Amino acid sequence: MFVIETDTTIIYPVSFNQYIKKLNDYSVKVSSESDESDIGQKADRNILLPSGILMSDGDVQEIHEELRRYSPDKTIIIDFQGVKIKDCKNFSVLVSKEANRVILSNLSRETGIFDKAVKDLNVPIEEQDGIRGIIYSNSEVRKWAEQNEKATELSEVYNNHIAALVSGCMKSDEKPHQFQESSCVFSNKYVNIKDIFRRPSDARFLLYRLALKVRDIGGSVGSYKLICTSKTGAILANIISKMIDVPVVYCVGMGPRFAVRPDEIVEVVQENERYVYIFDFISLGTELKILSTFISDKKSKLIGGVGPASYIHCNHEEIVKRKLILSKMHPLINIQDYKEIDYKIEIP
Repeated sequence: MFVIETDTTIIYPVSFNQYIKKLNDYSVKVSSESDESDIGQKADRNILLPSGILMSDGDVQEIHEELRRYSPDKTIIIDFQGVKIKDCKNFSVLVSKEANRVILSNLSRETGIFDKAVKDLNVPIEEQDGIRGIIYSNSEVRKWAEQNEKATELSEVYNNHIAALVSGCMKSDEKPHQFQESSCVFSNKYVNIKDIFRRPSDARFLLYRLALKVRDIGGSVGSYKLICTSKTGAILANIISKMIDVPVVYCVGMGPRFAVRPDEIVEVVQENERYVYIFDFISLGTELKILSTFISDKKSKLIGGVGPASYIHCNHEEIVKRKLILSKMHPLINIQDYKEIDYKIEIP
């Protein structure tokens, strides 16, 4: 079970946990099969992100049992983003006497899950927020939530968690202000996103968030391809491609000083294609600018980009105003927004 625990809250993302449960259940099934000839093909099908998570009463009961072991002094926020009802008959187990500080968040009215929960829980009007799809276990919890908006703003909680992961991936260079060839700058640290894979649960959560954002940008399957220019970006792109069933184009080694021949890149970048760039970290966007030039020369489009983090503000007003390619990049976080992340660059 994956949760994000803060000083005052326990965040339980239902969709992510249900997705991982599906993968784990499939792994157990595969390990018991004697005929492994088509396991690779089956794995590709079973790793796909669903368009929505279907929940049953059994799933609701499992969530309740998992969350019971956490301190009752903390507020439990159960995130139902992307969840659809299946045959749930009762949400009441989630708001029990032993866990009375509970917030059910992101309950969709479109799928009917909000109205279903309100009916099952017999929620009074003062303990629900139909616009945001939130149900509070009692009026005291609602009052607390309104006084602690940052603690209950889930997108911010998730981004703070990603920021902590990225910060943990930063390595101090042996030489202060070591030159980074990929971006032609000096930096006090090297961002090694691969280190996240030392913590499998966090790595899965990061990849899940990245895959969701890629799918939003790319649109329908078959209408775009992923493209990457770094070795770590290639690792991320390869896994994400399996999660959303989209092919990958590898241009690893692109930068101010090419590690691959330009003619090799010309061969892999096709005409009249749509690409989503997968990056691990954008410092100033040097590799991105070179890639964008190659893609434009092939009369193709770079429709966006996704990665864990950036140093430059891709959504900076001037960047957006000038319609620079950086404005199409969507890092999960910008490290300059987090004072606790000690990363500095110096342009020679």
